[in-house]
Amino acid sequence: MGENNGNWFWCCTKDMVIDAVRMMVANNVGALLVYDFELLDADKDGTISKQELRTSPDRDAIRGIITERDYMKKISLEGRSSLSTKVGEIMTAHENVITVTPDTPIIKAMELMVDNHIRHVPVVDGVHMEGLVSIRDIVRTVLADHKEEVDRLRDFISNYS
Repeated sequence: MGENNGNWFWCCTKDMVIDAVRMMVANNVGALLVYDFELLDADKDGTISKQELRTSPDRDAIRGIITERDYMKKISLEGRSSLSTKVGEIMTAHENVITVTPDTPIIKAMELMVDNHIRHVPVVDGVHMEGLVSIRDIVRTVLADHKEEVDRLRDFISNYS
């Protein structure tokens, strides 16, 4: 997936959906990773550091992902309240989340996203979370690669004209 595997925002299973939506809106993202707070807080200080997120020894700390589509399907269409529904009730559970590794080729990640009708894939290296990649990240990378190729071809052609 390259050197920049994306940044990610997160919430916990017990957070209210409205808070997750506010976080997505505030950060202009369409998905949040969902963690189990108790399993993540390794030093039991009541806070979770980025290091605890990356190195949580318990893979089950990653409980799933909540996306805009989860909200639309499971809150809006079902007439539920985002004020009283917990993230854990509507998220896509971790066993159903498709992931990639840092070594996954961009084209393969794009193929997985298109074939599975998803717009976000977590990047996992073994048991460690490395990032969350969106289709926007993929398109941006592919466009940059194509621009570089076009520039190389232009240079090649202009050198032989």
